[in-house]
Amino acid sequence: MCKEGYDLYKCDECQHIFVWPIPSIEALKRIYSFANSYQVQDRKIFDENTDFSEKMRESLKQMENFCPRRGRLLDVGCSSGKFLWLARRDGWSVCGVELSTDTSQIAIDNGLCVSVGELASADYPLSSFDAIHLGDFIEHVRDPADVLSRVSEFLKPDGVIILVTPNHDAIFPLLTLWLHRLFNMPWSHATPPFHLNQFSEKSLVKLLETLNLKAIDKQYRGCDLHYELGETHVLRSVRHALSERRLTLAAGRFFFAVFTAVGYTVVYGIDRCCIWKKKDFDMLLVVKKA
Repeated sequence: MCKEGYDLYKCDECQHIFVWPIPSIEALKRIYSFANSYQVQDRKIFDENTDFSEKMRESLKQMENFCPRRGRLLDVGCSSGKFLWLARRDGWSVCGVELSTDTSQIAIDNGLCVSVGELASADYPLSSFDAIHLGDFIEHVRDPADVLSRVSEFLKPDGVIILVTPNHDAIFPLLTLWLHRLFNMPWSHATPPFHLNQFSEKSLVKLLETLNLKAIDKQYRGCDLHYELGETHVLRSVRHALSERRLTLAAGRFFFAVFTAVGYTVVYGIDRCCIWKKKDFDMLLVVKKA
């Protein structure tokens, strides 16, 4: 399958999906920038009225359930620093790593300690963190095995890793993939060049095991229908046709957009009814050194 000019490949053994060609680091820096409208809405000072997602709160809750102490916390791919802000408020000593110069500046403006660049260039002592958070991050990186290996080196022997990433083997992505194959609807789940890797539970656990890491707890959350429809870009194609004043094309694309929205809504309903049959869309794994 090809999407946004990138080819998607799938491993027959573990079902891992990955993008090729892999964008360069410089290309990723351009992607995760204000010039590309990335996280522009977060350019503000955080306070108690800031919209912190339920996913962040759940990750922090799991971290505190499994970590023996509120000690040093590293957030890898911390973006604008919202998770760090929440954790600091709860008593953690926090720092982060972020590739994007623009979004890391938001965190710095909020008084957070952030190392700008790749994890490989971060100068932290080995075995120095009680907890490490990778929230919706591992799917964005060029080499997940290298990142997790470095994370393991920074983690204390009894520390925990909180790892959150989408599960492409859940009902919603599987059924919408069939919509793509049957009706040529766009598949929302693969989002290159943002998501370079798409994990299943099997492929993620297999990767952890090769690095002497073990998932000691797993939780799952449903997908966001509004977000998934946005990732199909069907409305963007309508607006593009209208901007070129190609009204017949715009009308055709509009009806296809409605058709896609109906199809995705039906799949979402099936997904919510059948959640007990299969693991859900978002995986939250609590990981320790084996």
